[in-house]
Order: sequence, then C-alpha cells, then structure tokens
Amino acid sequence: MSRASHSGYDRHITIFSPEGKLFQLEYALKAVKNCNLTGLAIKDDSAIAVVAQKKLPAQQGNQDVLLDTSSVTSLYHITDEIFALLVGLPGDCLSILYKARQVALDYSYKYGINIPASVLCQKISDLNQVYTQHAYMRLHACTGLILSIEPDVGPKIYKFDSSGWFAGYKACGIGAKEQESENALEKTLKRREAMSLQDAMKSNLHVNTEVHQLSQGQETKVTIEALRCMIDIDAFTKGLGASSIEVAVASKDNPFFRQLSEEEIETYLTHITESD
Repeated sequence: MSRASHSGYDRHITIFSPEGKLFQLEYALKAVKNCNLTGLAIKDDSAIAVVAQKKLPAQQGNQDVLLDTSSVTSLYHITDEIFALLVGLPGDCLSILYKARQVALDYSYKYGINIPASVLCQKISDLNQVYTQHAYMRLHACTGLILSIEPDVGPKIYKFDSSGWFAGYKACGIGAKEQESENALEKTLKRREAMSLQDAMKSNLHVNTEVHQLSQGQETKVTIEALRCMIDIDAFTKGLGASSIEVAVASKDNPFFRQLSEEEIETYLTHITESD
C-alpha cells in the first residue's frame, strides 16, 4: 500500500483504515521482525527446550570489545517456574518482563499460590490490547513465548504479541525468521508423529552417554529437535555455534528452567553433526 493511500490512518493507533487495519499495530509487529533475531520452543509430554539466536553488537556492525556477552540475552526467568523468550526492541522486551514479574508477584500475594503460565500470558495480552485503544500509548514492539512445566498438565508453551492475542502451542517460532522456524517445527512434529515406539527407542539408543548426562534424559530429545530446527533455518546455517545461540531446558523431573553452558550446547551440536 502506498503512503498516500494511508491518508493519515497510521498516525493514531485508535483509528481504523477503510480496509479495517490498524497501521500502528502492523508497524509494531514489523519492528519485531526487524530486530533480526529468531527464537523457537518445542515440547513433548515431559520436557521443553527453547533456543534463541544470540547476536552481539559486534555481529551487527558496532563492535565493542568491552561488552560483557553474558548480559546479552532473550531468555528470562519471570518466576521460579515460568520462563520467557522475548524478541523485539530491547527496551520494550524489558518493559514487558518487568510488568510480567509484577503481575506474577501481585497474583501470588493476593491468592497465595503461584500464577499459572496461561493466566500470566492472558494478563500480558490484556495489557497489550488496552494499548491498542488509547492514542497516548505506544504499542510494545515485543513478541514472546511464555514457558512452564505445570504440575497437573505438564509442559506448556504460550505465545503473545503486540495485538493482545495469545494462544497455546505444541511448538512455536518468533522473530525475523518466524515462518521458516514454524515450517521446520511442523516437519519435526510430523516426523515425531510418524515415528513408531520401536523406532523411537532405536533413535534414543544413538544419543551418546555424554548428552544424556548433560540433559538428565528427559530434555535430550526436545533439545536435539529444537537445535535441528534452528539449523534448518537459512539464517542459522552459516556460522552456527555455541556462542551464537542460547538454550534453556526444563522437564517434569527438573521443572525449573536451566540455561545450558556453551560447552553443553557444543556437545549437542557435535552430536547432531555426527549423527547427520
């Protein structure tokens, strides 16, 4: 659509265009894709793995040898039980993170129990939706995945975006290469469904002992699946290494999300390379 056809409908978030669009909302979603980061998460009945690209200023043309690389992340703890992958403008992602933590604390104080991941995601989405109704508020350029191992229902993945929409997923990708990541995840889930129990047992026998020790068993399969999907995405096929991604895992046996070290990630990548 040309600039002239906007006719001022992109100046305020509260004004619909004749085509029924909120241009400022579309711009916010576009800003997330322009961040040039991609992340994905996948789960099975017992575990979750989340993988995100880790880009430093040096990789974006602004080299800073004094930068503490450990401070660059897209993965965050909201509570002890709830983890998040946030992609978009860094300031907006941190704003959503702090609001989510406050909502979780208020819920725990009011009701005396930890907030479920689905409730937290809904409250974040409700807040984002309110921002679409007021001209004096700027939308957050942030899309996120809320992850949790819930005691009664097991692993859960929820996605939210700037529009106020959210939903649960078996696997999900967000960011610059969202479509490519979702295509890779769909192929992975189809392969998983087509694999018989006997084939699955044979496949698990090929996972080396060192990987089992790193992941305590339950996380092994989903971690390898997530990393394979990341490798399948065109943006990650060149120079993919332990220092360029970050990985976190959790399982029913170990429900608190743990970020893998570069050595652990390298072990997984080596295993995938050798098995291929």
